[in-house]
Amino acid sequence: MPPKPEPSRRIRRCCFIFYRPLFFFFAGNLLFAFVVSKWLASGYENFVSLSFTILARNSPIALAIALVAFPDKPLVAIALVIGPLIELPVLALVSQILLWIRRFG
Repeated sequence: MPPKPEPSRRIRRCCFIFYRPLFFFFAGNLLFAFVVSKWLASGYENFVSLSFTILARNSPIALAIALVAFPDKPLVAIALVIGPLIELPVLALVSQILLWIRRFG
């Protein structure tokens, strides 16, 4: 049996495994909002509203995706606690990205 990694390495590995699907989920939603907004030829204000609505409404789905992706891992309790804590910083980051898009896009 191979030796178990030290606890700090296991925690970092678990965090990386947990955040990766969430990152792709939020990035995919933002890209989806951008594409739909361009396709509908809507203005910046509608794009921002669509982006925040998609991200805020779908964050519980992101939690479900993370939980389904790791059914045999003890991350269920961590996901239920960390999920809402992730949403606000992600929305703050998205607001900065949207402001950057407004300036340079």
